[in-house]
Amino acid sequence: MRYSYSILCLFLCMMIACEEETSSEMTAGEMTSGEMTAGEMTNTEFSASEPYERDVEFGWIAAGQPSEERLRALVEMGARIISLRAVSEEPFDEEALVNSLEGTFIRYPTSGSDYESVAFREAMYDLYDQQIELGGPVYLHCASSNRVGASWALYHAERLNFSDEEALVIGQAAGLAGLESLVLSILEAN
Repeated sequence: MRYSYSILCLFLCMMIACEEETSSEMTAGEMTSGEMTAGEMTNTEFSASEPYERDVEFGWIAAGQPSEERLRALVEMGARIISLRAVSEEPFDEEALVNSLEGTFIRYPTSGSDYESVAFREAMYDLYDQQIELGGPVYLHCASSNRVGASWALYHAERLNFSDEEALVIGQAAGLAGLESLVLSILEAN
């Protein structure tokens, strides 16, 4: 399966290179007024720029709690926002802010014990798969990026078939810290 994933990544890189070559061959008259869709953004336009943010696979950012100003900027860039926080945890109404800016907000509240449920994890993986398939920038956050890192490690191990060791490193790179022992126990149980 890992071989198939590598082939898919190579194919996607080739497609992106072909698309960039085609767009650079356009004349000025064929170009639009400079507007970009989310799918046309480069990593320099949508990348981690705050201390609590990390660039991860698929052009996503894994993060802790963003400020209102940062959320506004993310929505302007076309990012879809996925919050793993419950409404009661938020310092402000993120969903209302993102919706007022006509952005996309998805709430998938998690706590450490939620990850112990296979059905909960499978539904979360389905959400991630759907968002990856849509393409474009995604901003995945919780309070500190610990839950994000836990979910990212489990997703890579259980859905993308990475080894437990690889998935753990990927999760740590996305912010996994305090939930590491829980993630390890789930992975060891599989």
